[in-house]
Amino acid sequence: YYTTLPNIVMMLSILVLFKKRTNRIIRVLALLFINWLVYKYCTSLHSIVVFAFFSILYLINVVTHIFEKKNRMVDFFSILFYPLCMGLSLYASVYYYQNPASREFLDEFFNNRIMLMSNSYYENGIHLFGNAINMTTKLSEYNYVDSGYMYMLLVYGVIFSILMIGAYTWLLCKIRAKGDGFIFIWMLTIGIYALSNRVFLSLQYNPILYLAPQIIVENYYRVKHTSKA
Repeated sequence: YYTTLPNIVMMLSILVLFKKRTNRIIRVLALLFINWLVYKYCTSLHSIVVFAFFSILYLINVVTHIFEKKNRMVDFFSILFYPLCMGLSLYASVYYYQNPASREFLDEFFNNRIMLMSNSYYENGIHLFGNAINMTTKLSEYNYVDSGYMYMLLVYGVIFSILMIGAYTWLLCKIRAKGDGFIFIWMLTIGIYALSNRVFLSLQYNPILYLAPQIIVENYYRVKHTSKA
């Protein structure tokens, strides 16, 4: 599958930056070049765009530490981030065919992904507990709902989607409270990437999921210790 290698290289690039905190600018440029080479080979544009997004936020944080310092605006943004991304995906699906001026650009940049998820929205609708969807194209069987947000809404339903968005928001706020700017930016990157890829539940493409049990356990013992005190 042509997006597998770019996804893995992108996540490994982020892990390299996580492990190596020296010569940051040189490392970012070198990793951008590697991701560009992978893009030229695999033609999967989204992964390099998302890594560029991560790199910009990463370098901004290196200079300003904006995601590590106390800031009410960033705290408020943390609460709204994933719900806003969900709303953006739903809005794009509902109003895609009502905005002809945007179609050509969106189709080219997102490889018809918005059009396809909009088709699925109108064909299948959104249900409280999800719906069995026959995801096929004229050529072969293919899951054409690539947006992680719309995939959850269409396949797993409103209840599951709210729980997942709530869980990711809770994790983002906990990371924010710990002052870990790197993981915070990584989670923002996952949220942006999920606009065009189903990475929310993928351990292969989303290593952030491995952090969730640790954060939950740490929070449990912190609350337990506080209650005893």
